[in-house]
Amino acid sequence: IQDVGLVVLDKPVPRRVVDEYASLAAAGFLDEAAANEPKKGITFTVSGYGLQDVKPVVVGVRERLMATSQLVNLASALTDGFNLQTSASPGGGRGGTCSGDSGGPILYGTTDIIVAINSFGLNANCAGLDFSYRIDRQEVLDWILSFDTKGQVQVVSF
Repeated sequence: IQDVGLVVLDKPVPRRVVDEYASLAAAGFLDEAAANEPKKGITFTVSGYGLQDVKPVVVGVRERLMATSQLVNLASALTDGFNLQTSASPGGGRGGTCSGDSGGPILYGTTDIIVAINSFGLNANCAGLDFSYRIDRQEVLDWILSFDTKGQVQVVSF
């Protein structure tokens, strides 16, 4: 496991704080999605607070926690096939991950299904190619689930 980490809480977060928890994508989820949908139609919701602005170009205050990104590649040669490659270009003010977003979830479309974990981007101005470590790989899921001693983590198939 190269770029995934977990925070294991001693106690569950009370339901009054969080109404729903996200689910993990099953092994091969993204490959199946790409086989069943047009590549350009596959979008993701990226989450994170990240950087507020980048110099010399000031992006401005990010007024959102969520952004939209679009599938570019499921197995980029740049990342040895482990990362989901997405782009928000042209972002239109709604997309792109920024420095500091690392570790945030990448959700499939507008669902609560986590398919990857935000890792890095190639554009310092939050507008270029983004790479996220895929969790829909069996060895990653096995590692994550090894911490789920109470069987509370939900894995969802496509």
